[in-house]
Amino acid sequence: MRAGKLNQRITIQSRSAANDSVGQRVLVWGEFARIWSDVRLQNGKGVVTAGREAGVIAGSMRIRPRSDLTTDMRVLWGGQIFDIKAIVPFPDGMRDCMDLVVESGANNG
Repeated sequence: MRAGKLNQRITIQSRSAANDSVGQRVLVWGEFARIWSDVRLQNGKGVVTAGREAGVIAGSMRIRPRSDLTTDMRVLWGGQIFDIKAIVPFPDGMRDCMDLVVESGANNG
C-alpha cells in the first residue's frame, strides 16, 4: 500500500471503566490510537431508531495491519463517530493493509 493513499487521520477509541463525580462506575471512551487511513464512505440511508429518523453512513477505512483492534472500538473522523462493524484482514489479497467496515448514525457507541 502506498503511503500517499493513507491521507486521512483517524482516531480509534476504546471503552474503559472510570468513576464519575459521585463515585459510580461508568464506561467512558478514550483515545486508543491515532493512525492514517484511506477513508472510503460508500452510501447513506435513512433508518428509524427509537421512533426517530436517523441518517446512516456506511463505508470502510483502509489502514496498515494491526492486531490490537476489535469491533468493540469506534472511530472518530471528520467530526463524526463511526462504529466498527467488522475488521477485514488483507482485503483483495493485499497483505499490507486491512479494512475497518464502519457505520455512523445508528448507534455511535
